Amino acid sequence: MNALVGGRIANLTRVQLEGMIGERRPVIVDIGAGDGKFVYRLAADQPDAFCIGIDANQDNLLKQSKRVRRKPTRGGKDNILYLVSRVQEITDELQSIADEVFVNLPWGELLHGIVVPKPELLSSIRRICMPGAPLRLSLYHQTAGAPTPLVLADLPELTPAYLDSVVMPGLEQSGFQVTDVCRVGSEEIRQIGTTWARKLAQNQLAEAVQVEATATRPLQRQTGDTPPSPSGKNLAGTHSASYTFKCSGHPNIRGTHHKTVEFTRDNEITGRATCVLGVAADFSLAELQNIVGNVTVEITVGDSSETFHATVNPAYGDSERMIFRKSRLPTEQTFAVDLDKPASQFTRSFIRSLSDPDASIMVTVKQK
Repeated sequence: MNALVGGRIANLTRVQLEGMIGERRPVIVDIGAGDGKFVYRLAADQPDAFCIGIDANQDNLLKQSKRVRRKPTRGGKDNILYLVSRVQEITDELQSIADEVFVNLPWGELLHGIVVPKPELLSSIRRICMPGAPLRLSLYHQTAGAPTPLVLADLPELTPAYLDSVVMPGLEQSGFQVTDVCRVGSEEIRQIGTTWARKLAQNQLAEAVQVEATATRPLQRQTGDTPPSPSGKNLAGTHSASYTFKCSGHPNIRGTHHKTVEFTRDNEITGRATCVLGVAADFSLAELQNIVGNVTVEITVGDSSETFHATVNPAYGDSERMIFRKSRLPTEQTFAVDLDKPASQFTRSFIRSLSDPDASIMVTVKQK
């Protein structure tokens, strides 16, 4: 991904981005960031958050990208990143990075791709979102009696009927659930707080449509599903709310990894597999891909059980490995991210139970 750092473009990898984010939460993304001032204010108001501004125009972001590199006493911030990209060209390295997404009064192709829904553009916005992430969208609406900006001249009017029949279905078909739609006037537009909003609000007849939506289902995968395993149990029908599978213990289960938990279909592991807590796992990829959002995972062996929590990665697609990570690295093998309890935090007595080669281990994944 192309990061604008101190006025210069630098290639940034997902691992480097994860390092910059660290433990900061939430991760907030502003798409169509314009001059980047909105993102800057978010970062200043929420120092524990990490804020990312994305815009196709490098020149727009130039001033703020230099500002954030200053000393803190001169306005520098270490919880901001500016990326240069068209929405459709956002890389998979931003998959599921955002806890919250803003699209404030978009213009140009971003506006066109939302008002006249373009699946490629809307899917790129959805791809950035964690399941459950809110999307806060504001669309400028031309009103009768107000001069028409040229960029709006060839766009349909955002009437209630058009919103209901075209714009909202476009969002929902791309993996969002629309929860609220309202019209606001010039004063509310001004309160959005962007430079562009203040300019538009100078027109007293200006209106905007504000849409609240939530990222729900994962994007449709192109690869085929693995048939359900005979022993795995989907306790909620086709769309899993709870799914249980079985795995076995192994003498090389040590549970010392500080960042991950893993279950594997392999029957054998070496002592280097310090994150593995169960082997010969009979989980079904097809069943697991029905689970979205936040989950609680319970591991039971004998009379003992321990639990942890994480958030499902919609890019998961591995039928052999099921990895839970503290980080947000969305590899195909990563079933869930934001893990709150890595292998090293399980009690040692519980790990000893898992290391019994005769142990029968049950793992239940419960969607919240």
